[in-house]
Amino acid sequence: MPKNFSKKSILEFLEFKLQGLIKVYGFDLNTGYAQVEGKGEELNRVYGEFDAVVVLIQYVEEGRIEKDIIKISNAFTRKTFEKYAELMIRYYRDKNRFDPGTGYIQVEGKGEELNREYGEYYFYKTLISSLDYFLFHSN
Repeated sequence: MPKNFSKKSILEFLEFKLQGLIKVYGFDLNTGYAQVEGKGEELNRVYGEFDAVVVLIQYVEEGRIEKDIIKISNAFTRKTFEKYAELMIRYYRDKNRFDPGTGYIQVEGKGEELNREYGEYYFYKTLISSLDYFLFHSN
């Protein structure tokens, strides 16, 4: 039976995603970007996803979802969560002119920082579908 959408299930999903990235890539929560600096664009893209997960966990644990000074909501409803993901997608797309249909090829050869931001963008772009899959398939 699928899990319900709740603060607890969101945190379980994010922790599952975080632990998978730590296991595969060996990221350290206390080191920051220094652990990927100079190690290539691909690793920086993945680190961007990792960083987005860490930030979102903090926001969920603190009971808030916001970006910079734009407060969205204190309620953890599916609609609020989707709205937050949409705002983050728009933020990264507008800031970096990411084309939603092109994929990571649009940032290849353009530096580690842009690739980290693409990783964050990609995380938010796939957040709701990944969360739905997790909720449906977890016990």
